[in-house]
Amino acid sequence: MLAGEPPALLEQLAELAECGVEHLVLEFLAADGRDLDAQMTTFAERVRPRLA
Repeated sequence: MLAGEPPALLEQLAELAECGVEHLVLEFLAADGRDLDAQMTTFAERVRPRLA
């Protein structure tokens, strides 16, 4: 499980990449639709663009 603010997620993802992981399945855990939308937007704007 990966969790945390965008900088922490990027660090965790980098560690997985160093171990040879090439694919991930993302599942966002949210209390409601609004929370899910916020999480997905944050990931799309602050994490995904920084992945190679």
